[in-house]
Amino acid sequence: MKIVYLVQVHKEAEQIKNLVDLLSGGDNHCFVHVDAKSDRLFHTLSRVYSDISNVHIIAERIDVHWSGFSQVEATLALLQALWDVKIDFDRIQLMSGEDLPVKRLDEVEKFLTHNADKEYLEYAEIGKMRWRVKRYNLLTESNHNRTLAVRAIQKIVRIAQVFIPERDILEGYKLYKGSSWFNLSREAVVYIRHFLDRNPTFPDAFRYSACADEHFFQILLLNSPLADRIVNDNLYYMEWTERKASPDYLSPDLFDGSSPAEHILFARKFDRRTARILTERIHTHEA
Repeated sequence: MKIVYLVQVHKEAEQIKNLVDLLSGGDNHCFVHVDAKSDRLFHTLSRVYSDISNVHIIAERIDVHWSGFSQVEATLALLQALWDVKIDFDRIQLMSGEDLPVKRLDEVEKFLTHNADKEYLEYAEIGKMRWRVKRYNLLTESNHNRTLAVRAIQKIVRIAQVFIPERDILEGYKLYKGSSWFNLSREAVVYIRHFLDRNPTFPDAFRYSACADEHFFQILLLNSPLADRIVNDNLYYMEWTERKASPDYLSPDLFDGSSPAEHILFARKFDRRTARILTERIHTHEA
């Protein structure tokens, strides 16, 4: 089982190096996208891994903003870099720099080997979130889009749009939502590439959406011939405080010494200290 880890990062060089060193062992490869705002981190990682053949700090860098289409662009840049290198692989895992495997990597590979014909992608019908895709969300690429003022403006603009028709996009597609993070087979990666080659304007439909990364791959894959093999699970453990837009940082006492459920392979988010503690606890003696 050869896994390619696609990792989006923007801070904490030491934490990123520890994660990349862990993920890139054996036959695995690690592709890293560094946010365009993080020049120092990019140059540090490029220098550290310049001679490491299975770690790729990709040259294309997107200025990523929370809720913006730029998050999808960063993932597409990682997929393009993977395709350009032309390496052999069985599966891909999309992660952030604040994530961590919560099982030994041999256990991760064993689980994925036993489930090689499945795609792991969390999803639900879009329901009340339809406005994210079918209405204009004009400030998602603002540097201030997480401030109360900008979010209030966006809400006012969204409410005002009830008096005009929905955006004329994604007609004929069933709409979905779900987690940004996923684990896919090579077959799914090939399908995504060929689909986007045949439908080059498909990404444009998401440029004025909100939280595009929680819709783009769900809509693409669940409207595809691969839909029947998608498992509604992203293989992650996360904790959320009600009404917060991002998951909580996890404790180093995660699972209290017990093993997570079989299908939980990864978790987020971790700060630098907790990531170091759990890496030493779980991964120091890899089989």
